[in-house]
Amino acid sequence: MALPTKTDEWVLESASSTTFALHQNNSVPIQPLGPDDVLLEIKAVALNYRDLAIARGLYPFPTTFPLVPTNDASALILATGSAISTLPVGTPVILLPAPLYTTGPMTTTTHAALGDGNLPGLLRRHVVVPASWVARYPSHLSFLEAATIGVAGLTAWNALFGSGLPGIAGGSGPRGVRKGDVVLTQGTGAVAMFAAGFAVHAGARVIGTTSSEEKVKWLKEVGVDEVLNYREDERWGETARKLTKDGEGVDLVVDVGGAGTLGQSLQAVRYDGTVAVVGFITAGDTGGPGPGLMDVLPRAANVRGILAGSREQYEEMVGKMEDWDFRPVVDKRVFGFGEAREAFEYLWAQKHIGKVVIDVGR
Repeated sequence: MALPTKTDEWVLESASSTTFALHQNNSVPIQPLGPDDVLLEIKAVALNYRDLAIARGLYPFPTTFPLVPTNDASALILATGSAISTLPVGTPVILLPAPLYTTGPMTTTTHAALGDGNLPGLLRRHVVVPASWVARYPSHLSFLEAATIGVAGLTAWNALFGSGLPGIAGGSGPRGVRKGDVVLTQGTGAVAMFAAGFAVHAGARVIGTTSSEEKVKWLKEVGVDEVLNYREDERWGETARKLTKDGEGVDLVVDVGGAGTLGQSLQAVRYDGTVAVVGFITAGDTGGPGPGLMDVLPRAANVRGILAGSREQYEEMVGKMEDWDFRPVVDKRVFGFGEAREAFEYLWAQKHIGKVVIDVGR
């Protein structure tokens, strides 16, 4: 079968605070295949809040427009360059969210991510990328499920098991969450659902927050022990702390909100506990910059920013997902390729539970 030479893609022309300035380009030439490259047929694309932030001008990192958005996708290898011998044609893969980041500490160079106009975005039917940018995923996952594990799964994994995490629950030295720890997750978005599921499988007790009774069942189904409604309880951080042994506080908070939630996260965490800041979805909802030094110091808290993770961490995560037979939560509404704008709007409206996915073949 002849390989494709052209593809269809979605392009974001510029950032807009009022709309998603997306349009579809058809029959775009595919770049030539180099010796170290792979040609991919994109099967599914998963959206992240990062994609919305770029489109709405809220992203805190440099961005170059116009751009093909998104950096989470599953794909099938259609062809390989002459130097590639370990990835046969027909191999199902995902694209790593920070493809230059292999191991150790993140650096200015390895921090680079797909879909910001500086590295290729994935909301297209085909793409040529270096073979080092792709990785196999757990074989029990579908293409739709696999598309979700790059940014959200790896971010949650890094928050719970990253090497920067201090010893908790009486432990010493760097190590991840384990049996006996208490973890607080926020909401029912993708990172929170991954974090809650991973923590439960690791033997931790998990406290979750949500905005409605309707969503409580989703958290309970992944094994969350207690669920707090943050709309009804504005001091949910203090409430969470009171749910722990002797009221000392939780060992780890996975904070997806940023400025608008960090204050309560610091109220929830125990002395010398960790708040892993993995998102900034409330950045536009606060009247100020958020908590300061005197919110952190009284709890002797470790506040750790997370930007996805390395290939090494990804491979650790995949191994455990296979051991646990772990399946990510995909929202019940799956969009077709032609419905990309609707998918962005759906995620922006926070109608989802788990991950919003675009089935590129539809």
